[in-house]
Amino acid sequence: MFQVMVNVILNLAGVGIAIVAIVLYSINMVNIRLWWMCRDPYSEYEYTTPTPSPHESIMKEKCLEGKELVLVSVKNVI
Repeated sequence: MFQVMVNVILNLAGVGIAIVAIVLYSINMVNIRLWWMCRDPYSEYEYTTPTPSPHESIMKEKCLEGKELVLVSVKNVI
């Protein structure tokens, strides 16, 4: 009888931990930050950044649009 009670308690503890994990994962997905996308490689250095070419400017704009689409789609799923 003691082993059955321990088994039930441990199973309930496992369910509780799983629920907490799902909640934390959901919070993480809502607060997703795509900070690593579309960043300027020169922003980490102290010297001035070179003037981007027109192609680089267009690619940066497209990257930022894609980033916003991903954020919207992730937030709509949850």
